[in-house]
Amino acid sequence: MASLSRASMLAGGNLCAVACENGGFEVLQFQEAEEIAPGQFRLGRLLRAQGGTEDAMAAGASAGALFVLLDGASEALDLTAAEVGRALEFRVQPFGRGRDDGAVVSQTRALGRRSVRSLSPVHLTARFAADGAVSLAWIRRTRIGGDNWDASEVPLGEEAERYRATISDGAGAAVAIDTGEPRLTLSAADQLARFGALPAHLEVAVAQVSPVWGAGTARRAQFARPG
Repeated sequence: MASLSRASMLAGGNLCAVACENGGFEVLQFQEAEEIAPGQFRLGRLLRAQGGTEDAMAAGASAGALFVLLDGASEALDLTAAEVGRALEFRVQPFGRGRDDGAVVSQTRALGRRSVRSLSPVHLTARFAADGAVSLAWIRRTRIGGDNWDASEVPLGEEAERYRATISDGAGAAVAIDTGEPRLTLSAADQLARFGALPAHLEVAVAQVSPVWGAGTARRAQFARPG
């Protein structure tokens, strides 16, 4: 591993993955690599939670966790839509050796769901009105064509636009509401009916929902009612 320029990192360099406590992998990049002992490196200037892996980042990784440098030596599995999420047998077989060779490794894994789950929305905000209503808003992301800076709107990437907002008062009461728009308003009457009072604090989680793959990774935030 080696350090590289900021421009090279922003162009996709030094991509890696770390196994996390939730069973997933956080994908990240690093600009600086300092060898502090033979075969041991300290990485710096990180770009965290790449590819929508912020849930893995939040779970954290333990010391000695599996680390994989995604340097092009590995290839993405060419799974069909029907194979995604199904338990399949994968075999690694050295070239020129038979299937019964002792070096052959075989594992059964259900893979691919992470690559099709909707990314979490961004810029989740809450506005509290004088009449007690609260308006939530967010901006969706996409796995398809999201790097087009000239587009006024990124492609939806799903059959329909749908979100699930889970709202809690922090004291045990919670409600899940589905909406087809990147916004949601709860009137004072709605909050009184659901929580019994106007909550001083709201804990909000919003996920885009795929009709095929279900809810994606949620964006989470906490908001305090003014005054």
